[in-house]
Amino acid sequence: MFKNAITYLVTPVFCLNPEILARFPARPCAPHESRTMGFTAPCNHSTDKLAHHVSGYTLICLETEDRLLPCSVVAEEVEQRAIDLEKLQGYKPGRKQMRELKERVTAELLPKAFTQKRLTLGVFAGKYFMVDTSSPARADLMLKALRSALDVLPLAHIQTQQQITGAMIQWLLGTTPHGLTVDDYVELEKAESGNPTITYKRTMIDENDMYRRIRDDGYVPCKIGITLSDRLSFKVDSRLHLNQLTMLELMQLDSRDRRDQAEDVAQAFDADVTLMVGELVSTMNRLINELGGLAQPEKDLLTVANNPAQPEDSDDDLYMDAAAIVIKNQRASISFVQRHLRIGYNRAARLIEDMERSGIVSPMDSSGSRKVLVTADAMKAAGQALRELDEMAKADSTTITLEHNGEVLATFGKESA
Repeated sequence: MFKNAITYLVTPVFCLNPEILARFPARPCAPHESRTMGFTAPCNHSTDKLAHHVSGYTLICLETEDRLLPCSVVAEEVEQRAIDLEKLQGYKPGRKQMRELKERVTAELLPKAFTQKRLTLGVFAGKYFMVDTSSPARADLMLKALRSALDVLPLAHIQTQQQITGAMIQWLLGTTPHGLTVDDYVELEKAESGNPTITYKRTMIDENDMYRRIRDDGYVPCKIGITLSDRLSFKVDSRLHLNQLTMLELMQLDSRDRRDQAEDVAQAFDADVTLMVGELVSTMNRLINELGGLAQPEKDLLTVANNPAQPEDSDDDLYMDAAAIVIKNQRASISFVQRHLRIGYNRAARLIEDMERSGIVSPMDSSGSRKVLVTADAMKAAGQALRELDEMAKADSTTITLEHNGEVLATFGKESA
C-alpha cells in the first residue's frame, strides 16, 4: 500500500464525483490498439463502482493495458521485407517506403502481441492528491485520465517558499529539525547537464565530505534518504516526490494493532489505507512547513480540459521554448515542461503532443515514457545551417523562402532593391 507518492495540491472548491470517472472506464485493448487506459475499481469492496471512500479519503485506480510488441521483432521483419522489396524493384526502398513498411508490419503483428495490465492507485486526501508511483510518466498518465474524465483538472504542483535543495544542504551539513534524521542515501548532481551524479548508498554520511562536494566541487543534493519521527523512512527528491516508503517499528506496531482489530480482509485493507495515507498527509505537511509553507500558487493545472476554444493543434508562443528545453535536456515529459515553463498541465500536454506530431519526441511507450528523437547537436547544426543560409542570401541581396506543403516556414535574406 503506497510505496511511493507523487503529490499535487487540490483546489479547495473541488469535490470528486465518482460517477464522473465512468466517462473514462478501463477496457481491453482492441486487436489494433497498442494501449488503452481508464479507471477501474481500486479494491474488491469499493464503496462506489470506480472509487473507494475510507476515513475521509477517496481512493481511485487507473488501469492501463499495453500490447507488448518488441521493437527488435518489428525491425527484423521490416529488414527482411525491405530486402525482398529491393529484389523486386531493383533498388533500395526510400524513406517513405520504409516508413510504410514499418506501419504495415506493426499493424499486422500488433493483434498477435501479448497484453500487459498495470494498476496505479491515487488518493484524494484533503488538500492533496497522491499517486502511488515513482515515475513522473505514470503520474502523467493518471493526470491525463483525470483530464479526460473531469470537466476541469483541479490540481496544482506544490510550490514552497524555500526550495528543498537549500534545506537538503542544511540537513546534510548537520542542521536538522527536531524529529528528522538523514539516512544513508544521498544523490548529488551539478546544475550543468552531462556531469556525472554522485551516489552514496548504505554508508555513513560525512559532513566534511559533503561540505567539500558542495562548496568546492559545485554539487547540490537532488535526492536524499530521511526518517521522520522514527515512523516512516523514504527518499525525497528536489520535486518533493517520495520514493521507497518504509514503515519503521513504531508505525509497524500501529499497523499490527489495526489489523488485529479488523474482522476481515476488507477491514484490514481499509486500516492500511487509513494509516499510510494519514502518515503521508502528516509527512507532506511537515516537509512543507520546514520549507516555509506553501508559496502563492500560480495558475497551474487549473485549466479547462477539452476546451473547444483551445484546439489541440493550436499555435503556442511557448512552443519553441518548450522544444528547446526538451531537446537540450533530452527529457520529454509533461511535468518536466511544466516545471521549467511554470505553465498548466493542459498547456504542457498540448506542447508535448505538438512535438510528437513534429517528430521531436516519440509516442508514449508501454511505460508511459517518451524518447527525444532530436539531439542537441543536431539542433545546433541545423541552427548553424540556417544562419549560413541567411548570410548567403543577404550577401547576394536575395530572399530565400523555406516552404512545406504550401506553408511558409521561414524567410532569409532580403529582397533586391
